[in-house]
Amino acid sequence: MKKRVLLIAGGGTLGGYATMELLKRGYAVDVIALNECVSFNRNLTWIQKRVDDDLLAELFKAHRYDAIVDFIHYRDHEAYKPRCEMLLSNTDQLVFLSSYRWPSSPTTHHTPLTSTIPHSVHETPRQTPI
Repeated sequence: MKKRVLLIAGGGTLGGYATMELLKRGYAVDVIALNECVSFNRNLTWIQKRVDDDLLAELFKAHRYDAIVDFIHYRDHEAYKPRCEMLLSNTDQLVFLSSYRWPSSPTTHHTPLTSTIPHSVHETPRQTPI
């Protein structure tokens, strides 16, 4: 059985790279994101929704994740505590990466767009096939 990873708010630049690497390594990957994604990879499930506890509970009923990567930026550590407990009880490994957010303003940071970048904050909706 394939190992399964959940990427929460994984529709950004780092999530795109993580998704591609996990798929290359043979994982099944579920990504929750607001942006649209076109995928022809049967090991990728793209869930275009806002993340909330009801959605997570629904996913956790269907799967036990080998790992969860959370890219959400929470307003403070108190806001994250209940979510963290929920995530830890449904995975063997939790990675919290909200501090690695990409700058939200493309006008203040130069981002070279090349064919090697899977997608960028400049693209809406995301049309890069994975």
